[in-house]
Amino acid sequence: MLYNSHKWTTGLGPTGDAYGNGMIFHSCLAVKFEENQPKVIGLSAQEAWVREEEDEKTDKKKDVEASEAKVWQKMLERTGPVPEGCNWITVGDRASDIFSFVENLKKLGYGCVLRTKHNRKIIVNGSEYDLKQYMRNLSAVAKKQRTARSTQEHFSCEQTLNIRGDSDTALTVKRHESNNARSSR
Repeated sequence: MLYNSHKWTTGLGPTGDAYGNGMIFHSCLAVKFEENQPKVIGLSAQEAWVREEEDEKTDKKKDVEASEAKVWQKMLERTGPVPEGCNWITVGDRASDIFSFVENLKKLGYGCVLRTKHNRKIIVNGSEYDLKQYMRNLSAVAKKQRTARSTQEHFSCEQTLNIRGDSDTALTVKRHESNNARSSR
């Protein structure tokens, strides 16, 4: 929710718009697919929150990223575990690319599609790879054409998105801090 025209309103923070000022609503939308067509069931959870200002020169940026990641955890806690015989998949942005979130997904029975932020080390069949390089070498399971809108810095352009994945391979993510391997899918 943008409040750019409310100059005297306090307690707001930056939004996805570089010039925006307001609140963010993080929503978990439940969708069911019937005959390959999505049918919206409703919201399973929603959290209103205010993003803090980032400071590139201090650890404030990491604090902001950590607080945004907590919102993903709240959505899982509110939605709960996957019922027996069901297949639930969560789709996450870069803020969901944290170990604790991925570990909780597995514990609660979720599959996931995540937009990664970090080029993590992974282990596949005993061999170590960089995540992004490994994914680029997989065959595309789908392709999607899209038009990227122009911005002040870039012209609009046509893009082809190659959607890659492998649901049959369990990836193990390697932690940097302790070099312990954690399994995730």
